[in-house]
Amino acid sequence: MCGKLLAHVMHELLTTTVFILGLCIGSFLNVVIDRMSVGKTLLGRSMCDFCKRVLQPIELVPILSWVVQRGYSRCCGKRLSWQYPVVEILTGVVFVVIYNLFYLQGGELVVTLAAMGIASSLIVITVADVKYRIIPDAALAALALFRTWSWQDRALSVFAPQLFAAAVLFSGMALLFAATRGRGIGFGDVKFAGIIGFLMGLQSGFIALYVAFVTGGVMAIILLLTTKKGLKSEVPFGPFMVWGMVAAMLWGSQLSAFFYSLF
Repeated sequence: MCGKLLAHVMHELLTTTVFILGLCIGSFLNVVIDRMSVGKTLLGRSMCDFCKRVLQPIELVPILSWVVQRGYSRCCGKRLSWQYPVVEILTGVVFVVIYNLFYLQGGELVVTLAAMGIASSLIVITVADVKYRIIPDAALAALALFRTWSWQDRALSVFAPQLFAAAVLFSGMALLFAATRGRGIGFGDVKFAGIIGFLMGLQSGFIALYVAFVTGGVMAIILLLTTKKGLKSEVPFGPFMVWGMVAAMLWGSQLSAFFYSLF
């Protein structure tokens, strides 16, 4: 009885620790999003978005600072973006999910940490594309590095299929980019497609892009019918590509069976 209780307490403590780690990483991701997307360096202290006053340590505590300040800047009273607590909480929750799905199921620590790194990079891509209409190259490079780190066997036989998938998906999206003269997708989406191929392989990568195009198209139609957005309005495609990756990971086998049934 005592052993089970102790195990339960340890599980809760470790889960809480992972969540707090995710909150802290999420706070850092906010810095990455707002600086790298506009070409700023990550060096230097954080400043108020409005009056540019250097923030004090008490103003940088994940979640707590935002709650205590009731969502307003402490120095100038301006309304703070919901981006900050949302990214922090989302990262914390995602880290806990990864911890339970990977490490607690007997997965290697390296694989678990790499998965957290990949998830963090995808969060940066999603928010940066929505807010700034850009997919930072550094986030794409981080995806490739974390995926490479997760492979225990780094033989050429492992890399070759992934590199082939990256080349195929990159080329396909590049042709679409050229055909639409950059009006349908951005070149950041082209590079992201190549990274998706490297991460997921050809079949899963194709499924991810298919889901992205379908859901992105549906959303574009909805926005066209319900808002004043015209055909020339930009709709960030990066978040749909991230969603496609998630869908391919969760329902890849079902989606593959559906595609094969069409032929």
